[in-house]
Amino acid sequence: MDGRAGFEAVFLDPVGQEVRQRWEDACVAVAFEDLAPVSAFPVVPGRRWGPGL
Repeated sequence: MDGRAGFEAVFLDPVGQEVRQRWEDACVAVAFEDLAPVSAFPVVPGRRWGPGL
């Protein structure tokens, strides 16, 4: 990636194929909330909050 080009988004599409796009293009075209999470958030029993909430 060219250092002058900005950031690049790398994610898996719903089919599971890796996609690379410029961040400016991805944030307009991709509904990231519909994609699977990268990792699970740890949940501590007895706590009312957790990371990511």
